[in-house]
Amino acid sequence: MAGLDLDAFKSSVMNNNLLRPNLFRIRIFPPQSILNIAGDNSFSLLADELELWGEATVLPSFDIGAHQGMRFGYGSIERRPYVPVYDPWPVTFRIDAGGYVWKLFKNWNNLVVNTKGDFSGSNPSKYELAYKTEYLTDTEISIFTEIETNPINVTMIEAFPYALRPVRLDWADNNSYMKLEVFFAFTDWLSTDDVR
Repeated sequence: MAGLDLDAFKSSVMNNNLLRPNLFRIRIFPPQSILNIAGDNSFSLLADELELWGEATVLPSFDIGAHQGMRFGYGSIERRPYVPVYDPWPVTFRIDAGGYVWKLFKNWNNLVVNTKGDFSGSNPSKYELAYKTEYLTDTEISIFTEIETNPINVTMIEAFPYALRPVRLDWADNNSYMKLEVFFAFTDWLSTDDVR
């Protein structure tokens, strides 16, 4: 077997470059039913620029659930795959001075499970779940290079924000801004390079 050629490796890295973790774009399309809740068009305007408020995220994970069993009823344990397992997708957002980023996701959560309890008649009762078609949406994350090629593009299918993490407040923190971490659940995800 030939030895490792470090010069060839360096040349390959220099010619092909490396992807950087700060060159990404997230696109989230909130359900139409919550875009006018603010009483003006604030949520609609925010939805158009929501990708600019997204500060940090990850590419979605992919695990395969596996049963453990002994092949012959004894001996070593084998793992047998049976289902894909998707961890929640976290996105950290900057919170604007009007609080609309926080309000948008709070209202989206309330659309999933009515926690307000101020509805009557044909509207949902307190703690009632909405139909999936009312709150699910597709989300996208794209990775870029310095020369604006797009080698990785992932779409999370039927996503919704299922957890809003606590927002940290601190009297001593004068040189920062508020951030909201949102966890999205989703049914499946696809990448542009998926083999069919």
